[in-house]
Amino acid sequence: MIELLARLFIRGRDALAPSALRRAYGQLCGAVGIGLNLLLFAVKFFAGSVSGSIAITADAFNNLSDAGSSLVTLLGFRLAGRKPDPEHPFGHGRMEYISGLVVSGLILLMGVELGKSSLGKILHPEEVASSPLVLVILVVSIGVKLYMFSYNRAVGKKIRSTAMDATAMDSLSDAVSTAAVLVATLVGQFTGLMIDGWVGLLVALFILYSAYKAAKETLSPLLGQTPDPEFVRHIQEIVLSYPEVQNVHDLIVHDYGPGRVIISLHAEVSASGNLLQLHDVIDNIEHRLQKELGCVAVIHMDPIVTDDPETQRLRLAVAEKVKTIDPRLTIHDFRMVPGPSHTNLIFDTVVPYGVKLDRAQVQKRIAELVRQLGLLADRLSVNIELPSQQGLQALAPDKTREAILRPMGLIRDGAAQSKAELVKYRHAPVFAPAGQSTQLIVGATDDSDRHILHLTESLYRKYRLKRVFYSAYVPVVENSLLPSLDTKPPLLREHRLYQADWLLRFYGFRAAELLDDAHPYFDPRLDPKCNWALRHLDQFPVEVMRADLETLLRVPGIGPTSARRIVSARRCGGTLRFEDLKKLGVVLKRAQYFITCGGRIPEGLHFSPATLPLQLERLERGTLPSDQAAQLSLFDPVGEAV
Repeated sequence: MIELLARLFIRGRDALAPSALRRAYGQLCGAVGIGLNLLLFAVKFFAGSVSGSIAITADAFNNLSDAGSSLVTLLGFRLAGRKPDPEHPFGHGRMEYISGLVVSGLILLMGVELGKSSLGKILHPEEVASSPLVLVILVVSIGVKLYMFSYNRAVGKKIRSTAMDATAMDSLSDAVSTAAVLVATLVGQFTGLMIDGWVGLLVALFILYSAYKAAKETLSPLLGQTPDPEFVRHIQEIVLSYPEVQNVHDLIVHDYGPGRVIISLHAEVSASGNLLQLHDVIDNIEHRLQKELGCVAVIHMDPIVTDDPETQRLRLAVAEKVKTIDPRLTIHDFRMVPGPSHTNLIFDTVVPYGVKLDRAQVQKRIAELVRQLGLLADRLSVNIELPSQQGLQALAPDKTREAILRPMGLIRDGAAQSKAELVKYRHAPVFAPAGQSTQLIVGATDDSDRHILHLTESLYRKYRLKRVFYSAYVPVVENSLLPSLDTKPPLLREHRLYQADWLLRFYGFRAAELLDDAHPYFDPRLDPKCNWALRHLDQFPVEVMRADLETLLRVPGIGPTSARRIVSARRCGGTLRFEDLKKLGVVLKRAQYFITCGGRIPEGLHFSPATLPLQLERLERGTLPSDQAAQLSLFDPVGEAV
């Protein structure tokens, strides 16, 4: 019948464009649906009124809602066919989805109302009158709905319309609900059981469920649903059929309504290929995708190294390692950045939608990889970069505290296990013999020296780090979250942190001793050890003939080596003089203010607590980094060429 109506009302259908033919079929089916559903509503409402059956009446109103749905569908197809305009450059195709959403809302409202009526009938049951006429009406209604299901499904397949497919399933659902009403009527007629209200409630619940499914199906494309796997596979087959394309990744499908699909993808091509020829190939692929799949394609070329055997070998090796975590994982944008001491491998890993990785399995595999790296490398480094969680969230949101500290813990445990194995087996493989390190950027965020130093101390204590490196931030990018481009790198601050780091590792100091809430930053004019001594003058002067090793290490100018020499020299007897200390390696220009030898200070030394900071500051001048320091550039002039 639909094909007959199509021949009558769709003129020149063989010559119509696919989009126009699709719109014409959608409008025709909508109009037929309106007519048939209105007819069924009138007949069923009459039957329900005559028999007093709430179930038949509920089913009648279900058909009325279907008529409204068909009307909205018709309007949706008409609006979706409007041409693009300046405000909607991609057309109005999504009106088809919006119309479906409106229909779902109407069905939902109708289901609620019918549910209320059915509950009333359950609480106050009434006898249902039946007649051959009512039964015939219900049987005919089932037949009509099955026919509507048949032609809507056929047209939906013909024009590839999810809206028509949903309409077909709605018609099938109506046929089932009407059959339930028929059963309730027959049960009441022959057994006297009044299940009319219960059946009406079931029909209402069925309507609500259908409304939910319809809403979900229409909302999904509006929100951006996963594209059809077959459609994606077809795209990949077309693109990869060209020998110039090595791989495809980052495929995105933008659905602006049926027949209005825009896709974007990255195609990997040889970095050594002819750029103009490769661009021509990409253009041909875009035209072919539009011709065969009816979609607008935008393809980005990703150059990759294909003629280097070492790069290819490592690419395959990394891909195999990634697949050990999950066979569905893939890599792309693989690059090698060689350096004087090591080579960085940079790549992206793709986790397909729907793939749920076993957290325990992933962590186990990462632990295995860290173990393998530790047996190959002399030192392992997990760079924190930004000292606080706030800094990570602001400047590196992809990095988390947990993701950084977990591999640090694996390296620590690997080193401990290696030491235990070496005790048992002298020739056991050594895990990262130079230990692990990290790097902290200074000056990119508002983190204080106190915070950085406490973090450093914690890393040394908990993760057994061998070294923490500090890097003064050099502004190279303009961003509201970063210091301005005219900000000088905090080189002196970096220098003081290195000095404080030394105090933590070799002098027995704690971070809380060097800085506190009242003093969150180091005084740039003085080294941290002098800074601490000036705040604790009550502990000085120290008598070198009686002070223990720990006390001597806290004296400015006395290092671990000279402190041990002092302790050793005292065993030989006699009183150490300032001349003797100088021979032992003590830096007297600082130490002389904080020690006594035999109860005496150096001759001619005059100072007071008020003048001491200035005297120590003068000693620092000439050893501090220049304020004129700048980032080096390969393009800086170095003189005339020879």
